[in-house]
Amino acid sequence: TAAAQAGELGVPGDPALVPSEFRPVVEGINRTLDQVVAPLRVSADCVARIARGDIPEPLRVEFRGDFAALRDNLNDLIGTNRALLAEMARMAEAQSAGDTEARVDQARFEGAFQALASGVNSCAAQYAAVLGEVLDILGRYGAGDFTPELRPLPGKLARANQGLDLLRQNLRAVAGDVTAL
Repeated sequence: TAAAQAGELGVPGDPALVPSEFRPVVEGINRTLDQVVAPLRVSADCVARIARGDIPEPLRVEFRGDFAALRDNLNDLIGTNRALLAEMARMAEAQSAGDTEARVDQARFEGAFQALASGVNSCAAQYAAVLGEVLDILGRYGAGDFTPELRPLPGKLARANQGLDLLRQNLRAVAGDVTAL
């Protein structure tokens, strides 16, 4: 009892310390604890791995009753993490191949996982929009129209504003020199 109160469920009772008629009770309690401790340890290990970003294979151990529900819930968590990682990898690969419209299928997820997928999609959409604007402006510059300016961008993205402004000024100067010649 003292060990259990201290959180040490794996410490068995010693049947030799009780009268012989109570030994089967202590042995039964020990067997019961063994049936509780093993699934808790497997589950705790699984949760610890997930918390470290090490997504394990689904649990295949045979649990019964409430422990089977715990195993199934952990397997759902493992599956959701694996699916989200696969979706993000798929999107990253598509983006790297030039598909700036590729996004994580956030409808596949719920709750915080859906919010995470939505956030990833929002970031990808923001950068794709900026890239599209820059490419449109460069196209106009290439056609000889030096009037478009990139909308002011925040933070480190403002480097795009600075670069396009410098390019526009230099192209205007060259165009002026060519006209003067």
